[in-house]
Amino acid sequence: MALVLEESTVAGAPPEAVWRLVCDPTTWRLWWPGCLEAETKDRRPLRDGSQPRLVVKPSWTAIRFALRV
Repeated sequence: MALVLEESTVAGAPPEAVWRLVCDPTTWRLWWPGCLEAETKDRRPLRDGSQPRLVVKPSWTAIRFALRV
């Protein structure tokens, strides 16, 4: 079973700048209102094999995830 969460926003920045923010989970709380916490296990930007952990609150409850890229 797959859970899909989708949000969108318009970014007035070059794609390279946006990509740097997307690849760094420590910035997710700055631009994703539903993200309460996010970090990778090794505290580095996302890459193949990364293990991000995050807490999101899409509506009435917070949900904790552990993922693998």
